[in-house]
Amino acid sequence: MLAFQTNVVPILQLIVSGLGLTSLFLIWHQIKLATQWNKFKAHHDLLGYLPDEHLELSALKALEGVGCERDVPMPRTLAARLYEDMSTFVIVKTFLNKYEHFCSAINVRAIDEEHAYSIHAGRVVFVFQTYKEFIDVARERRKSNSPYYELQSVAV
Repeated sequence: MLAFQTNVVPILQLIVSGLGLTSLFLIWHQIKLATQWNKFKAHHDLLGYLPDEHLELSALKALEGVGCERDVPMPRTLAARLYEDMSTFVIVKTFLNKYEHFCSAINVRAIDEEHAYSIHAGRVVFVFQTYKEFIDVARERRKSNSPYYELQSVAV
């Protein structure tokens, strides 16, 4: 009996301790993978905040309708015309609101900031630069700096 306690019990203790440490490692690894998956899933779920291709096409047509070239920042005079025309105003406002909601989700950490920046930073910065004058006109007309503040905070 003494030989069993001195020879076998320490080996059994080592095996049980090894199993315990292995299970702790596996739990840690599972939590790490679940966290990564949740970040990507949350990002995918919130992609609906970004404009779809139909809304983007409508916004481009609205810009072309007032004579603004594609992929260049709009001049102040065209921004004021866009703001005045009800149908184009609604299209552009809806388009920018989608980006505003997406940027709000980034700012409240509903979306992983690093992941969002790596995928969408170029689009957000481009939209802000292109529509900056429209945003300034909207702020002046409303006498408030709050319109599209979230978009600006992410883009700048």
